[in-house]
Amino acid sequence: MCGIIGHLAFDEKYRISESFIQSLNQFLRHRGPDSEGTYLKGDIALAMRRLSIIDLEGGDQPIFSADGRYVIIFNGEIYNYQEIKADLQRKGYRFKTKSDTEVLMKAIMQYGWQGLDKCEGMWAFALYDENDGSLLLSRDRFSEKPLYLYQDKTGLYFASEAKFIFALLGHKLEINYDHLYRYLVNGYKALYKKSHTFFKGLKEVPSSSVLKIDRQGKETLE
Repeated sequence: MCGIIGHLAFDEKYRISESFIQSLNQFLRHRGPDSEGTYLKGDIALAMRRLSIIDLEGGDQPIFSADGRYVIIFNGEIYNYQEIKADLQRKGYRFKTKSDTEVLMKAIMQYGWQGLDKCEGMWAFALYDENDGSLLLSRDRFSEKPLYLYQDKTGLYFASEAKFIFALLGHKLEINYDHLYRYLVNGYKALYKKSHTFFKGLKEVPSSSVLKIDRQGKETLE
């Protein structure tokens, strides 16, 4: 289990500080005791905690592309990453780590988001493009890894747990009592019939999907 958290500001006055994102990383500690990482540049702030499973020594995140264009934070595991890595090596890619996270990033660099079709595993990740300021968020086919979203005029917030978004915002969101009542009456199956969560305005990235957010906050769901 790892944990990721991030904020994409829609205006420079809403950017968060380095000290704040680092302090939030300590808040994520229970999701990954082995290492931590942050990235802060311009409108984007990313943080993650890692439970090391693959490439224990060299797989720390965030991971960057060789040209510095892309940065990724990842929660999950790509089971067939060795096969994908071999394919990418035949195409001329070189790898600095032995981690599945670097393989995932370079698969997307080579094939676009359709590179996820080649991946077998479970995941929730954020990939930021420095060139155009866009953010790519994705979850696996069966939603094994959580990824929550909240958006307002200050920007887009995402995290592995709802309380991490509350920490970013500095306040809790209002309880969605309609959804709570549906759950109490109909049980857990009611949770997956609509996209609502237990808090108003809080969403989840849909399973088996890719959500792209541009610099202005426009969303495109694939």
